[in-house]
Amino acid sequence: MLNASYRRAHRLLESHDFTAAIRYGRRFNQPTFTLCVRTNTLSWPRLGLAVSRRNVRRASSRNRLKRVMREVYRQMLLELPCVDLVVLVHTDAAAIPVVLFRQSFHAALRALQSSVPG
Repeated sequence: MLNASYRRAHRLLESHDFTAAIRYGRRFNQPTFTLCVRTNTLSWPRLGLAVSRRNVRRASSRNRLKRVMREVYRQMLLELPCVDLVVLVHTDAAAIPVVLFRQSFHAALRALQSSVPG
């Protein structure tokens, strides 16, 4: 695997990008999160994370989930299509072990890789 780093350009930073991906993007539902995917005009994918305090109460749990998602995304960055990807974490995410969450997120990105052209 080539070294792919998670740079500023690989993040969704603007609220209108989040809104567009959530409102107009295709949704992939999982038990612990929802992926909202919208193709972009860039030549690389971008990731946006939405882990609310309402769904995951403890800050340490929210930060751990975000760290896990960023790491899995970074490892698969070169394989993903050029899309804007917003992850909406559900309430159940904090209840499962981090290893299972990581496997679920990795599997979802693999499925995304094969189902979205680009």
